[in-house]
Amino acid sequence: AMNGHQAVANADGSLIYLIGGNTSSGKIATTRTYNPLTYAYTTRSNMPDASAFGRAILSSDGRKIYYVGGENSKGTTNAMYEYNIAQDKWYIQTMMPVVRKKHGIYRHSDGSIYITAGRTSSTSVDTTIYKFTP
Repeated sequence: AMNGHQAVANADGSLIYLIGGNTSSGKIATTRTYNPLTYAYTTRSNMPDASAFGRAILSSDGRKIYYVGGENSKGTTNAMYEYNIAQDKWYIQTMMPVVRKKHGIYRHSDGSIYITAGRTSSTSVDTTIYKFTP
């Protein structure tokens, strides 16, 4: 059982990527795919750091998934990771200027990704909108 993970479908909806989260053992860096037609899970490569409560979104070209913010073993993070679907490989991107968890994420039609509001700690909320252009 896990919580705090993210689920993102690939471009044609044939696979659902389950990324990070919490288990009874703590935060995980696991990436798995789930095939809704065969009910099969496949383990993929791990994120660079175990994280929960971040947000993930598919790139506009459908080739990458971006995982932003979250909470790792040290607390709320400003991490931004890029997963290349064809390579099954994670890359570290430029970190956000602020830490965020439990925030919103939106991809604009121009491909830019907006990270909205969210928590900077367990008690503080930030309403600043951050724009990332891959």
